[in-house]
Amino acid sequence: MSTVEPTWRAPAPEETFGGEVAGSPPAVGPVEAEIVAELAELRKTVRNLRRQTRSNRVVSRAVGMLQERYRLADDRVAFTMLARTSQNHNLPVRTLASAFVAAPRPRHPRERWFAGRGRWAAPPVSKLLPGRPPGRLNRTDLVRALLRQVMEISGAPMGNVQLVDVASGGLELAAHHGLTDEFVDFFQHVGEDTTSCALAAQQTARVSVSDVATTSALDDDSRIHVLAAGSRSCHSTPLLDAAGRCVGVVSSHHERPASTLTDVQTAELDRVTAQAGRWLQWHDRTTVLDALEDLHALALGR
Repeated sequence: MSTVEPTWRAPAPEETFGGEVAGSPPAVGPVEAEIVAELAELRKTVRNLRRQTRSNRVVSRAVGMLQERYRLADDRVAFTMLARTSQNHNLPVRTLASAFVAAPRPRHPRERWFAGRGRWAAPPVSKLLPGRPPGRLNRTDLVRALLRQVMEISGAPMGNVQLVDVASGGLELAAHHGLTDEFVDFFQHVGEDTTSCALAAQQTARVSVSDVATTSALDDDSRIHVLAAGSRSCHSTPLLDAAGRCVGVVSSHHERPASTLTDVQTAELDRVTAQAGRWLQWHDRTTVLDALEDLHALALGR
């Protein structure tokens, strides 16, 4: 039995309004365009406030602990010390605050905080930043280079890097590309929720999602935000230190479902993420601890 393909016909007059086909979006005038722009700016402001609130929680906690521990005059003095130390060591204030909150109290308040700790040279990052001295990099440079490499290797138009937040144990967004503002806001901090990145961190193994729309690796809220960003499949690879502990996760996002990685891509991803994980471990045990030691000395007045 043959079938007849439907053919297009011009809309009847009663199906149009003022020259537009019924159901098509109306023309946007200057007033409507201004309202849309104002709403977009308002959403942006709300997102920024939410991010600041999340960041301010750990910073405020660190300021309070700093003031109490060293009997500082007020919280402004404590925050100034925190900000100055973070600047001297090229660390985000939130990163230093999180490390301060998570670190054990000094055993002897008037002595060095981490006396006797070992030091070693920064591990190589030739796969990420060839020709750059690894000991002179900051974390932002490393993370951005990692994201570029992972997106290039996997052929992905979108991606993000999350690092373990030592104060909460969750994942904190550190870099992203090609993703929507709503995605960035929703995944700014990930705990033990059902997401591919959280599973990769827990299992210390790559988690690949062939179809975001149907996978059980995402809860419903996460699925909505990932799909809205244009991602239909993703690969989340943990960043492991020398002992196999997860220090972060990098994810590539693809526009089509069932985007698989070849053996060559997998091997190259393993190489760049291994370098990133070991460098981040070194950074936490040197740069971050150096900053905490200096903050300790500054608060003691030495």
